[in-house]
Amino acid sequence: MNKNRVDQLQTQWAYDRWADARTYASIRALGMGRARSVQLFSHLVEAKRLWFLRITGEYKHVKGVWNDWSLEECESQLQTVERQWIDFMTSQTDDALENTITYTNTQGQSFSNTINEIITHVLYHSTYHRGQIAMEVRKAGGTPAQTDYITFCRE
Repeated sequence: MNKNRVDQLQTQWAYDRWADARTYASIRALGMGRARSVQLFSHLVEAKRLWFLRITGEYKHVKGVWNDWSLEECESQLQTVERQWIDFMTSQTDDALENTITYTNTQGQSFSNTINEIITHVLYHSTYHRGQIAMEVRKAGGTPAQTDYITFCRE
């Protein structure tokens, strides 16, 4: 079955939410020794928030994307930003995904990318950091979350 690009991205966002929930649970189960995992998860959430603000034109320059959120704050922020992204995605068309957004990064540099490119970047960025979190969870004696896309498809 051929899906249009919006449908493909919505499926990928569903996977992303599923993987984030599993990753969150693996960090929560750690108890002690989870500081680095929380820091990485916080960054993952903050990056999603900042990219959403860039796409919607609400972005104000910030110095960085690392903060000191607790795991509970990460969960709250993630729920908010996920709702925002879901609402945004349901309002898109394939043509709209090709619109170019000009934004400023955290170093003050200006760039332009399509909405499609930005969304794809956000998804891959999250996957990268979930891999780092899995390594940190294992180092702390925990069990990393199983977040392979194929596992998501099977469920």
